[in-house]
Amino acid sequence: MKVTCNLRNEDSNIDWYLIRAEANSHGEVSFHHVVHPAIDIQTERSGIEYSSFWEPIRKEGFFAGKPVPKRDEGWISKGIKGISLQLMVRDSRCFVNLEFSGNDCKERRAKVVELFPETEFTYELQESKKYAHIRFPVLEKGKKDEEHWPEIREKLATKGEIIYDKIKLSNF
Repeated sequence: MKVTCNLRNEDSNIDWYLIRAEANSHGEVSFHHVVHPAIDIQTERSGIEYSSFWEPIRKEGFFAGKPVPKRDEGWISKGIKGISLQLMVRDSRCFVNLEFSGNDCKERRAKVVELFPETEFTYELQESKKYAHIRFPVLEKGKKDEEHWPEIREKLATKGEIIYDKIKLSNF
């Protein structure tokens, strides 16, 4: 639930909260924030600098959502079936990343990999103790290639949507 709520806060114009209710032995109930938006709705939002790279993608279309603060400029994400699909841009390359977390992350990744035959998709597998990834390269161009930003955005968003749809339509 935490991951889902955090992903919704990334993708939605609505601020999402996850609240835990606890009752003590006397039947008294208390409520606690588990997840809340990165910027609280009561916080002054002026002075925040937003990414010009992601602005066109976030304004409309499949990956529309909140503006991306400059400090988080490297990626945007969308959740699908417990997977974080991330459009990522580095200085000189861009790619779509699927991130799996949890104890069974490698097993779930193995099931999703089957949806992407190597004859149709190029990807690399990466993992750490807590995460497993499938990384789909898009272009050897990135943030430093400002004259190519429209092409980078278009190809990233298109490939991201294709991957999202393939997972959505699957029995995973």
